[in-house]
Amino acid sequence: MSILSPTLSDYTNLLSQTWGARWGGLVSSIVDQSPLLHFCFAKGAVHFEDAPYATRPFTHALNPNIQTYAGAETLNSATFEHTKLLKWEQWGQISCQCVVPVDDIDKNQNAKHAVSNLLKTEEMICAETMSQFIEEQLHTASVSSKDVQGLRDQLEFTTPALQETAGTVVGGIAKSVAKGWYNQYASIAGGFSTAGVKAMKLLHRKCSRYGRSVDLIPADPSIYDAYEDWLGPLQQLEPKAMADVGFDSIFFKKALLFADYNITTDSGEAFFLQVQGKKTSNYHIDAKWFDPVKKASRGPVDQGNMRLWFGKTAFFQSSPWKDAEDQHVLKNKTRVSLQLTFSNLREQGCLDFASGSFQA
Repeated sequence: MSILSPTLSDYTNLLSQTWGARWGGLVSSIVDQSPLLHFCFAKGAVHFEDAPYATRPFTHALNPNIQTYAGAETLNSATFEHTKLLKWEQWGQISCQCVVPVDDIDKNQNAKHAVSNLLKTEEMICAETMSQFIEEQLHTASVSSKDVQGLRDQLEFTTPALQETAGTVVGGIAKSVAKGWYNQYASIAGGFSTAGVKAMKLLHRKCSRYGRSVDLIPADPSIYDAYEDWLGPLQQLEPKAMADVGFDSIFFKKALLFADYNITTDSGEAFFLQVQGKKTSNYHIDAKWFDPVKKASRGPVDQGNMRLWFGKTAFFQSSPWKDAEDQHVLKNKTRVSLQLTFSNLREQGCLDFASGSFQA
């Protein structure tokens, strides 16, 4: 790229056009630097929406209107939580502002590709910064109305009974109101070498009760290292899907367990997440059994999962580069709005140590 005009307006137009042309690369860089984002996109656990809030069906509510009957008996007609849509009204709003001093452009205006390389550097810095901040938002509890309601807003490191007593509101419904609206929990009583894997197996079983199993386990790096050591020669090959984008991970049953650096090292904490969920597969089942009239399956049914919602009009949207008056710099803003949602909270889980920190 060469610069043919010395006017600042031409530089800003050039930067805006080049930045816009690289938009796809910017988004890919953001996603591929975050194991959680990458996994969600790879598994299709994303949704784009322009509505003022995110809604999900309460897929595992229990219907009280079930009974045996005979003749002309009156059937039950009680209202229940299934009639309520889960609703997340707080969109996390994240913006990254890039700043290029006008002097940097002036010094490189006659050097071929120099301004293009300058812009590429800003792009990579923006991608890494946004990826890290989004990861932090997804992991932490919100403190303002502009924050993402992250994992710690919705999944609690305590028993289902205590969650129901506390009545934390998730998706607009209090855990004290709806039956089954809680996450699973397990605590490692002792050191990892003697009690760790046993607790992990227990939590995995609790989360997998309904035929849909955990597929992603973000864990304290100390848990990752301890589990890898525990496997020893039984360690399986590194999962290719994550290795191809630069992340170390290892299988726990069929789930990918990875060292999550947004979970404090030696905290002894991990999340057991069902990201993909499951659709009816017809595996070893004759399709005609699903529909006695048409003699064919009605098609796949979403069995529930964790899902990231993105605002369509703010999906890493970038503004044109503009001259910041009296500051001698050019500025650009890239913004995204998102929410973390669940329709199957009781199939997600949290793990920690009874001692409050990692114990080998």
